[in-house]
Amino acid sequence: MAVSDDAVADMAERLSQQASSDPRPFLFHLSGRCGAALLEPLREQGAVTAAVHPVMTFTGDPESEVRRMARIPFGVTGSSAEAIVRAMAVVQLLGGRAFVIAEEKRSLYHAALSHAANHLVTLMAGAARTLEAADVGDPAAVLGPLVRAAMENSLASGFAALSGPLLRGDRGTIGDHLDAFDRYCPDVLPDYRAMALATLRDMERHGMGQADAMPDLRRMLEDG
Repeated sequence: MAVSDDAVADMAERLSQQASSDPRPFLFHLSGRCGAALLEPLREQGAVTAAVHPVMTFTGDPESEVRRMARIPFGVTGSSAEAIVRAMAVVQLLGGRAFVIAEEKRSLYHAALSHAANHLVTLMAGAARTLEAADVGDPAAVLGPLVRAAMENSLASGFAALSGPLLRGDRGTIGDHLDAFDRYCPDVLPDYRAMALATLRDMERHGMGQADAMPDLRRMLEDG
């Protein structure tokens, strides 16, 4: 059932009212947010039900997206142990790697994926607009190597991969950033402040950064 999240329950209800030649069909949807509970009307009719979510972004380019499907993870939630086994078999046939998500953690799981993939697009768009304002002709070419390296380091090392002026406690650099955003790209400034404050919070959690600079940095970022 490859439909939007909000359409899953309605489709399950309609399908449950149709006769099936298979007394125990295996039916699953591809939604990330929803678990197997939305397919309860089908389970009550004897179906084995599950949620089988490919952890991948889809933007409407079938050729590239089919290539990306190889060996990707799938978040699986089943209405029973049998459902999980059958869902994992489907994932294996597709060449993917399955992992189990509890029904009650499904929204949290999907929120994490959306936070990473969707908000990254917004972050890159803001950075590209800022480079354009700095008269950089091809922002993507400039950002690409840096962002890919930061992404690889982050996936390999977690928050320990952090670098940059916040980590060094460079008050002057952060002040210059804020002034430049305010002058040339004021629409990006709130995003920069929010991300920098989130970075400070995680630095404190991990015991990183220059302790004497933290209060000043926080004050600079919170002002305005």
